[in-house]
Amino acid sequence: EVDRARKLLADWGEHVVIVHPGSGGLQKNWPLVKYLELAERMQQESAVAPVFSIGEADGAIAGQLGRMNPGFPMIAGLSLVRLAAVLSVCHGYVGNDSGITHLAAALGVPTVAIFGPTDPAIWGPRGPGVRLLYDRSSCSPCSSEARSACSRQCLERIDPDRGIELLSPFFG
Repeated sequence: EVDRARKLLADWGEHVVIVHPGSGGLQKNWPLVKYLELAERMQQESAVAPVFSIGEADGAIAGQLGRMNPGFPMIAGLSLVRLAAVLSVCHGYVGNDSGITHLAAALGVPTVAIFGPTDPAIWGPRGPGVRLLYDRSSCSPCSSEARSACSRQCLERIDPDRGIELLSPFFG
């Protein structure tokens, strides 16, 4: 699987960063437009090639990406084993509080984990290459009940510039 993953990523350059804008719950997702802004900045300010990864539960996000037509490569429908292989050979990862973010961190991939309504002190991935992007607000962290009626200000307030700052040490 690792050889296949290398071949897949080779099409997009030497320094691929996987951008995974989904999670198990829409309320935990950083806005897609902010991911796109971050991806544009990564591409413009470094030799990084952002590649979006879309999971089984991310159909709505895939549809939004398709309508917005950002021009970034997208991988979708990968098995967990194949996705783990892709993550193991990429140069970085950015994603929400999700299982895939934990997988990237566990594989030792330089990881920027974005948190809003959940507490990264409890739920955040661990490891030397993990950077947490979290803007604690008065309502964050919150309960799953509160999340259903939430304005998502804890995620809306996170600026893509902070993502660039957290990624820059990995790419000099």
